[in-house]
Amino acid sequence: MPSFIIPHLNFELNDAYLADDAGETSIMFVYICEFDQLSNFYKDHIVGLLDKIFKDFDILCEKHGV
Repeated sequence: MPSFIIPHLNFELNDAYLADDAGETSIMFVYICEFDQLSNFYKDHIVGLLDKIFKDFDILCEKHGV
């Protein structure tokens, strides 16, 4: 978790605005084919599987300068 997020974890419900500068960022949308079947098969480990997928994407993005 980015360190600049931590102070905002206990925000008040009436805090209407939450924004910080994160420098250059990118948003990537990923469709995982047959995710329903994967989540059923790996139901006890789905968070770990998703963590590995996102870490692999991070490595690839860093490698290719994305």
